[in-house]
Amino acid sequence: MKIITIIITTLVIVNLCHALVLKSSGGDVKFTAIGNPGILKIKGESKDEFPRGEVKIESGKVTAEFSFNLRSLKTGIGLRDGHMTEKYLEVSKPGFDKATLKVLKLEVSESELNSGFKKAFEGELTLHGVSKAVKGDIEYDSRSKKANSKFTIILSDFGIDIPSYMTVKVSEKVDLDITTILM
Repeated sequence: MKIITIIITTLVIVNLCHALVLKSSGGDVKFTAIGNPGILKIKGESKDEFPRGEVKIESGKVTAEFSFNLRSLKTGIGLRDGHMTEKYLEVSKPGFDKATLKVLKLEVSESELNSGFKKAFEGELTLHGVSKAVKGDIEYDSRSKKANSKFTIILSDFGIDIPSYMTVKVSEKVDLDITTILM
């Protein structure tokens, strides 16, 4: 009887200490920037690329890290895409070709993982060689295994010049919408 109790106790402890790790298997990155005057809305999205990384859930605490190739962002206008990636994001500089999002503060229960949730998160975004704290919302659909995070950044916080062309200037606030499919 003592042996069975020891085996069961050991199995319970191992399960409690074991972290759940989910890896990205798809998704996309989208952004929206508003021009000044406000009639211009620039939308972009990833083409043939998705955020790569993983989510680790241990004792209800979630940490995650995803990296994304900035060269794959497209707005639908080739010349604008070239200016965005080369002139403003400067992807040719070492380390500037990707953005990395770390989720540092998010807590979920087992039932939320099974049914889905929408919560606030805190994290860190590294972009253009600069790491800054970010806050946003994340929504997880347990059926599709999609996690969607939304937050806003200020370009100058990351040392990125504000894009402009003739009399049109883009707002320094850019909305990001990142979806990952987790397996």
